[in-house]
Amino acid sequence: MATIICRACHRSFEGEYDPLGVCPHCGGSLAPPPQTMDAMGRMDLRQVAKRQRLLLWFILVLLGFQLLLRTSLIYVARGVDIAFFLLYAAVLSSILVSVLRLLAAMRVHMIVRILLGVLMIAPCINLLVLMFINGRATRALGEAGLRVGLMGVKDADVLRRMSVHLCHKCSYDLTGNTSGRCPECGTPIEIGVAREPARTGETS
Repeated sequence: MATIICRACHRSFEGEYDPLGVCPHCGGSLAPPPQTMDAMGRMDLRQVAKRQRLLLWFILVLLGFQLLLRTSLIYVARGVDIAFFLLYAAVLSSILVSVLRLLAAMRVHMIVRILLGVLMIAPCINLLVLMFINGRATRALGEAGLRVGLMGVKDADVLRRMSVHLCHKCSYDLTGNTSGRCPECGTPIEIGVAREPARTGETS
């Protein structure tokens, strides 16, 4: 038996800690907050997913600009072409910043970040650098059991995968479940993903 303090109401009670259990005082879940660090504890997968998704959106916008460059649509009015190229430069700058932020989220060494940032300026080589960085981020997320789509991973999917009290398949709330399976989709409950025990202390 241990003294458990509820994260919701901060009241204590005696019992065995169960990440799918509920507080007898307020009925709140005893599950710890989602732990989004990777298996080695080096990178926050939620941040990696967010920054990869932002980078992919910037790349998509850049492809749209490059498509317009091959048409005469940007020359329909005076001054539109100047505004277009200013926006184009802003998108390129945003991609460079997004790459550096993604590398920082993946805990890449500073010297490697600087080197890759310089290579991002070089034509053609920057495409190879983008493919390498995106592939590394995708691999890190995939090793955590996250499915990376065309535009990355949704934040809700990351939280669902990393949460103890949500079903990893359908997001059903498993608080208070004692069957060992999700009642919604039948997926076995993986209690072992809980990495942080409930806070314990002296009974107030």
